[in-house]
Amino acid sequence: MPVTPNWSLPYPCSGDTIDPSIFCDFSDAVDTALTTVSANAEFVANRPNARITRNSSLGTFTAGAATNVQFDTELFDNDNMASLGVDNAALTIQTPGVYWIQFSLGNFSVFTTWTRYLFNVTQNGTSRIYRKWIVDTGDQTPTGNSIQGIVVCQAADVIRGQFTFIGTGGPMVATSGSLSASFICDL
Repeated sequence: MPVTPNWSLPYPCSGDTIDPSIFCDFSDAVDTALTTVSANAEFVANRPNARITRNSSLGTFTAGAATNVQFDTELFDNDNMASLGVDNAALTIQTPGVYWIQFSLGNFSVFTTWTRYLFNVTQNGTSRIYRKWIVDTGDQTPTGNSIQGIVVCQAADVIRGQFTFIGTGGPMVATSGSLSASFICDL
């Protein structure tokens, strides 16, 4: 009996002989396909996703030092990736897969001079997403920026956002920012 290309559903009444078993096979195939679609929809609606934010002057940044950014609020987390009481500077991956990672930081304090700043997302201490900005000399208090990218993760991988500023003065403070990890697909 011929089948549909996407779901392998048997076409009912496709041959010369029509009996109840044809409709039973078709019904069973439709039930199986609907169960699969329902499970996929449930997973997509509840895919692993977490975001922690920074809404205060938690921790300071010294010129020239790559510093793990600390966060104070768990905005959402449906896979137990955030544990701010244990480590307020990290998300720990629980479900292996490919993730969309985003890190932002802003509302910087005023300080003497800065010439550039760097954002870095690390996975288990290794740089995965990195960007450097050159500061316009007329703009000594930029509002902030973000970086994002795709990272392949295993269970227990630790994701951190780091900030470095190059200049004089300080220490500097940033009062807003976030770090998030959103599951895209299985490995």
